[in-house]
Amino acid sequence: MKIKQICMLVLLWLGVIPAVQAQTFDKLWKQVEQAEKKSLPQTVIKLTGEIYQKGEAEKNSPQMLKAYMWRMKYRDMLTPDSLYTNVKELEQWAKQADKPMDRAILHSLIAGIYANYAMATPAADRDCRRSSFGRYAGVDSKYVCRKSQNKY
Repeated sequence: MKIKQICMLVLLWLGVIPAVQAQTFDKLWKQVEQAEKKSLPQTVIKLTGEIYQKGEAEKNSPQMLKAYMWRMKYRDMLTPDSLYTNVKELEQWAKQADKPMDRAILHSLIAGIYANYAMATPAADRDCRRSSFGRYAGVDSKYVCRKSQNKY
């Protein structure tokens, strides 16, 4: 009789764990939405950081990516120059990703960020500024500043 009870408890416990994990992500996302409605960007950043860490511990890439994108959005709102930090973190994450699909998605996202940056920033500012983007491309910014945009 006790064996049946123990087996039932184990089966019940195994069925409850995935449901509890989903509920905790749902609860955290609801808190994020509430903080967003109350215009609390620091709270959103903190909560999405917790979601990211929880997703990392559980190897839940979709939750990690969603949390990172939200955190990136709100960090950019608070400190506009956080783009460089965000891109470096994404590149590091892409290097460490185990799954090829995760790496592909992260590289695609990074490429989109670079493209948006290039489209949003005037060429003179983008080329003449000594930024981490120029160093990544291996471009001598002094040389580029002397050349016309039409030469490219």
